[in-house]
Amino acid sequence: TVMYNLIGTATKPNREGERIEQELKSKSSHTELVPVQNWASRSPQRFTVKIDPPPEGTTTLKGASYIDVPPNAERSYALKFHTFVEGVTEATLTLTNEATGEYLYYELAFTATACPVLASYDLSTVVRQSKELEIDLLNPLSEPVSMTATCDTNDIVLQPTYELLPLRETPCRLIFRPLLETEETSTATVTFSSAELGDFVYELRLNASPAGADRSIQFKAPIGSVAVQTFRFMHYLPS
Repeated sequence: TVMYNLIGTATKPNREGERIEQELKSKSSHTELVPVQNWASRSPQRFTVKIDPPPEGTTTLKGASYIDVPPNAERSYALKFHTFVEGVTEATLTLTNEATGEYLYYELAFTATACPVLASYDLSTVVRQSKELEIDLLNPLSEPVSMTATCDTNDIVLQPTYELLPLRETPCRLIFRPLLETEETSTATVTFSSAELGDFVYELRLNASPAGADRSIQFKAPIGSVAVQTFRFMHYLPS
């Protein structure tokens, strides 16, 4: 009989499957179903979940704190991702059996691209008359955020900045004041931007009806004399 003493070293396990990569629009939500395999043939396993590094700012990557998997079976772990800003979020998802110390892990990469149009609004008014619109913007942070706004038409009047209150929605007002009538509905895009929250993009469908007669001016003067009155009008263009 020949006997041997065997000494071995166990290294960490290999990554499960391929690196999970997803591309999605910022300010949209995504649920990734991650397969979790129980390699034990007779006993169920409970895996506690850890996400490292935890996301920062307005980016969230979260799921249940644990998952139970029956013997020799597979279950899907629902991992939810959401972000306000463009960029790449990388993390490692580790699932550990606390009783045995055994674990498995996945590498994750979520790429958030430019914000899509979040909503559309119809605005109609008469030429040189104002129509107001308030758009509620959410600030999930615990501190105020200053937003700037731009629009691709001069018919929309915007404030220089908008201050979003922390942990709530803030109504942001804009004004539609057309100077020329439109034969058909036109479209414009308004974008609210900040470094902390990224872009909020909205579509405006605009319709301007022709204006009626302005106020009348009456002249009264004796025959042969001259009467003079001053007519004042507002210049709405920015320059």
